[in-house]
Amino acid sequence: MLFTRVGREARYKSKAFIDAAVYRGGDLASGWIYAGLAALGLGAAVIALVVAPVALLWALLGLRLGRTEPV
Repeated sequence: MLFTRVGREARYKSKAFIDAAVYRGGDLASGWIYAGLAALGLGAAVIALVVAPVALLWALLGLRLGRTEPV
């Protein structure tokens, strides 16, 4: 969906960046957040309750972006 208005060469070049920086960076950040909250003494259930509002905001943002008109 992100590549529908992008040329073939730009799509090829940006895929490596998205795979490396975005996906792996997100995994790294989520691991740090989990480790930080666990270091504060929070259990898995409490951590899930803490991050649930963030997941809800991301879902709402995704819905809003999906409804906007393409440029």
